[in-house]
Amino acid sequence: MTGCPTLKDPLAVRPQPSVGGCIASDLSLKAGTHTLSPGTYCGGLSIEGGAEVTLKPGIYVMKDGPLIVGPAEQRQAVEKKCKTLSHTSRVTDKTYSQEICKLAVTVKTAGYMKGDGVGIYFTGDIGKAKVQVKQPLLLLPSSVVELTAPRDGDMAGLLLFEDRTAPAGRSFEVLSDSARRLVGTIYLPRGTFSVQTNQVVADQSEYTAIVANQIVLANGPRLVINTRYSATDVPVPKGLGPKSGAIGLAD
Repeated sequence: MTGCPTLKDPLAVRPQPSVGGCIASDLSLKAGTHTLSPGTYCGGLSIEGGAEVTLKPGIYVMKDGPLIVGPAEQRQAVEKKCKTLSHTSRVTDKTYSQEICKLAVTVKTAGYMKGDGVGIYFTGDIGKAKVQVKQPLLLLPSSVVELTAPRDGDMAGLLLFEDRTAPAGRSFEVLSDSARRLVGTIYLPRGTFSVQTNQVVADQSEYTAIVANQIVLANGPRLVINTRYSATDVPVPKGLGPKSGAIGLAD
């Protein structure tokens, strides 16, 4: 389909979550079982191989750092690749994404992140973090992720929310072999939602809505966009949801 009209941001008037004081800085969780509480995580959050993390209901603010789930070996490989590419002239974000998805690191342990009633807000400068990756969100191949958005509050119905003042074109990477339940709305007004795995993504969700500056699918993924809105009590943000007419992609 060609000639699609440009669509206005349906969530443009949705207030951004507030950012409080840091409850943790440069937090990296390794092997073991962990339970985290909502709040502002300065420097981001890394969930490494062998760590099983449950997020209590609420809003998690990733300030000045990324959210990374997966083994340290895979994260380090991404850091090394990013560092190498950063010294190469005329490298685009698309090139970064293509090179990152080529990484093959054999590991035996996965990182687990699960949460019901969870909203994640990305703000600040990820360049300030100790972990040197370009992606605000990096779900590595050996990761297991299951998330359901809040039912009420500032992020009701919103699973991921990117700061509207963020630099344009940042990539939120899903490389995970097991990210099959992502219930709610992924809102990246400045960023790219990038799915680069040959596995099925979001197929076990009642619904998944995506509002993003760009969507990239690579490496043979199956991104499933379910619309069973009545099958869950997670609300659909105003401006989204059931609509009549044809489905298409707009520039």
